[in-house]
This record gives sequence, structure tokens and C-alpha cells, in this order.
Amino acid sequence: EPQLKPVARNGGGLVVTDISPDGPAYGRLVPQGANGGPDVILKLNGQPVRTRAEFRAALRDAKSGDIVTLIAYNVSRQQEEVIRLRMP
Repeated sequence: EPQLKPVARNGGGLVVTDISPDGPAYGRLVPQGANGGPDVILKLNGQPVRTRAEFRAALRDAKSGDIVTLIAYNVSRQQEEVIRLRMP
């Protein structure tokens, strides 16, 4: 699970602050402080996520091998993107 912190931006979201090199988000999400970042996660599987608790709740039913869909806003590029990740 990436490290996240809430952000107050047009309805909120979660800023990606760190990513584990062995996790599914590595190389797919851009953390704060990295070149080209950060990404702000707005939705997970269609559900808005404004807090870490909402993020965990949206992942609660995901099983190993499932594909989850994130809507993320990249601050540097000022654009939203769809990111699909396979759960470990």
C-alpha cells in the first residue's frame, strides 16, 4: 500500500508520499518529492477517497490477483489519469 496523506483540493484526495519498491504501485504512481510528481489519488474502484480510512475501505474486498482502478491527478502534468494495478 502506498503511503498517503489527505489533501484539500476540489473535493480532496490523497497525495502519494511514498511507494514501496516491491508493491504494485511502484513505477505506476509518482510520490511527492519525485521528479514529475506527485500523484493525488481521487478515486479507487469508482469510490472517492479523501482519507486513508476511505482508501483502506475501498480496498477491503480486493483479493490477491484482483485488478483495482485508480483515478489519479498528476500535479506536475495537471491531468487526470486512469491507473490499473493488480493486487499482490
